[in-house]
Amino acid sequence: MQPRPESTDSDFDKPAAPNPAANALKHGFCASKILSPETLARADAIRDELAKIHEPWSAEEDDAIAQLALARAQQFDLELAMHRKATDEKARAAELYERTAQDRFHADLARFRENPALFGSLPGMTWHGADWLEKLWRQIAGELAPDPAGNSACLPFALACEAAAALGSPWQVDLADAEAGWFMARWIRIAPDPDAALELWVDRSKALDGLKFARSRAKKFLDQAPADPGEAATELAARTNREYERWSLQARALRTNYETARDTAAEAAVGTGSGDARLEKEFRLLSRYLTSARNRADRLQRRLDGLKKDRKALAYRAQRDAEREARKLKKASEKAMRQFECESARIERERAAFYASPESPEYENDELDSRAGEFAACAYDPGMKSMNTSSEGTGIYDPPGPGVAMQDFEKSHDTCELRNDIPADDGADDSAADNGNRTAKPAAEEERGGAAWLERTTPLKDRVRMMRYRDWSDPREVFDDEADLLKQIVALPESFEREFTIQAFFGSAKVMRRCWKAYCSWAMPESQAR
Repeated sequence: MQPRPESTDSDFDKPAAPNPAANALKHGFCASKILSPETLARADAIRDELAKIHEPWSAEEDDAIAQLALARAQQFDLELAMHRKATDEKARAAELYERTAQDRFHADLARFRENPALFGSLPGMTWHGADWLEKLWRQIAGELAPDPAGNSACLPFALACEAAAALGSPWQVDLADAEAGWFMARWIRIAPDPDAALELWVDRSKALDGLKFARSRAKKFLDQAPADPGEAATELAARTNREYERWSLQARALRTNYETARDTAAEAAVGTGSGDARLEKEFRLLSRYLTSARNRADRLQRRLDGLKKDRKALAYRAQRDAEREARKLKKASEKAMRQFECESARIERERAAFYASPESPEYENDELDSRAGEFAACAYDPGMKSMNTSSEGTGIYDPPGPGVAMQDFEKSHDTCELRNDIPADDGADDSAADNGNRTAKPAAEEERGGAAWLERTTPLKDRVRMMRYRDWSDPREVFDDEADLLKQIVALPESFEREFTIQAFFGSAKVMRRCWKAYCSWAMPESQAR
């Protein structure tokens, strides 16, 4: 194992390596705690909008919405920075493409002027070259245009040389072809001093064969041109206009192709830094931050959607549990109702079986004791008349004699036992007073007619089913025996028998309380009713 090298003073002088976490404070794109006021305001606005859309149900959903809003705000900052970076990159790339095209045009123009016969087609192949040729012929056309003051056309020598080269031939006398000679000869004809123009063309040509040969060749081209300066100017103007139109169409077509190629190059150069390594590094870093921000926002959005999905599942489970509980309660209610009906039927069968054989010696004493207790419970009012229909009127219950059957005794006592005693009217006639078993009808019953009298004479066991439907707030509708039965039920202690009795007579405790409250409103003081 090699020994660990000792640190020197030079090691402490070296700058520390940059911490990646410092990027959060450098440009703020990765900051999670230090945020600009604009970012916080944008996050608040996004959170309000998300709260309106998603309507959170829990604190966890509120927290997810807050995190998603902050992530969206930071993503917006990164998207804006990326947009600006891409826009600058496109502009830089377009400018670079333009400069490259300009450099190419200047190189082509230099070659064109050096040897028009060999490189005469180069300017017309690009938009810059075609545009230059269009401008050249337009300028020449302007120079050849008639002057309003009447001055003759005058074309500079440099423009004449450029026009001759644009026709695809050198402008020098010894190198010029027919096209260049044609243009230069007519230029000499329209010049203010044709002889001076001829000598200028010959002298600037610097022909290798000498001035004499160059002058002779120039005169040969000049002899083929019209002698009239006006006619020569007309021919030059016509040729100039044709060339201008041709290069105008060419420049218009090449311009569309050039702009398309420039925009394509600008789009393709995004992210490359346009040849600058530093810009390319910055773009890659920003792209990585933007990708991370998008992924984080997508994760938070999926989390919120998951919480909403769970919310729907919880709501569905709650609804399902409520429906299950409702079905359970319904089944329990139906079961209780069936048990009640079975118990009621059993009690009715036992009563029917009990009263079916009244002559049996084993039931006779039980029946007497039971009915005596019932009579004693009902006769709580000392002023109440005897329920016995015997002629003695002693007010004491007399059991049947030895030779009287229990069933016959029951039938003879059912009506008088459960029927309200009606006091005799003082104004009754003598025939009614002589008959002790008949009583006079009250005035209220006289108004209601015979139906009320029949109802009053109906046994209580047949009227208990109608007690729940009785108008207990009207004293004329309430019978004494029914009122006594209601008081006894109210006085019962809380027990299963009390609930069973209330269910049998009134259907529910709520109906019984309503009937008792209506009865107490006129039958007893408020303090006693409570």
